[in-house]
Amino acid sequence: MKISLDFLSSMCLFFHMRNILIVDDDITFVNSLIMVFGSDYHIEKASTPEDMERIFAPFKYDVILLDIRLDNKSMDKQGIEI
Repeated sequence: MKISLDFLSSMCLFFHMRNILIVDDDITFVNSLIMVFGSDYHIEKASTPEDMERIFAPFKYDVILLDIRLDNKSMDKQGIEI
């Protein structure tokens, strides 16, 4: 499913969301989102489930953009449990 960047930006501004976690192994996509939203939002990124688990605990996020088909190479399966 594709989400319009304008819609996402409007939603974040309306709800005063400032902290975003992006979990995706597509570096080009992640960097594009950071270029679009990076000046207005605090963005953390993770490219593996292990990275997500490591940074998720100490921070509070208003929005999490999650690739639900993220390869979980350490567990030899696709996807992560939410």
